Amino acid sequence: MKLLIKVNEIAIGPFLYTAYIFSHKEEDKIGFGIFLDGFKNPMIMFEAVDDIQVKINVSENQVRYIGEQSQSDSNQRQAYYKDFMNFVKSSELLAAKQIFPYKKMEYLADYRHLARIRELYLLGK
Repeated sequence: MKLLIKVNEIAIGPFLYTAYIFSHKEEDKIGFGIFLDGFKNPMIMFEAVDDIQVKINVSENQVRYIGEQSQSDSNQRQAYYKDFMNFVKSSELLAAKQIFPYKKMEYLADYRHLARIRELYLLGK
């Protein structure tokens, strides 16, 4: 994976999230990902699976890491999660407009495991 363009970045609590446009070296495909600082692969990745659809993949291990490493109380975690989701939503819109303008996007809000991601983010389990 080669990071091409840094699109956005935000610090939420002790964690830094950076959105990049990237390419897969072996497949020569363009994707969009949100990376958690210190990890090589994206925590949330959007990739075209064909000429029509863009699928989302989420690293539950990285989301769990956030929950396990967080030292904040439950109210602060809720606020951080809200900020995180706002960042993801704005990044998704950017990806849809600039990288995948003619494809059907799968969004995190529609993601079938969103409840699980929320639980991992807030509780780390």
